[in-house]
Amino acid sequence: NTSASAIALRRLTRANALFIEIVTGLYDDQASKWPVITAPSPKWHLWHISRWSEVVPEIAQWDKWNRCL
Repeated sequence: NTSASAIALRRLTRANALFIEIVTGLYDDQASKWPVITAPSPKWHLWHISRWSEVVPEIAQWDKWNRCL
């Protein structure tokens, strides 16, 4: 399927698998460490990446929007 939502779903599935791989490979002290004072910790970035609940509803609407264009 080449619809926008199908493509996005495949990409999200792959991104989720990579995310799980990264998270399960980190110890808490590694995830919490700020590498330099101006860069947030990996945990901060992982929290933002994991906010799928904000992305998925938008993707579900892509095909509907594309049909209206």
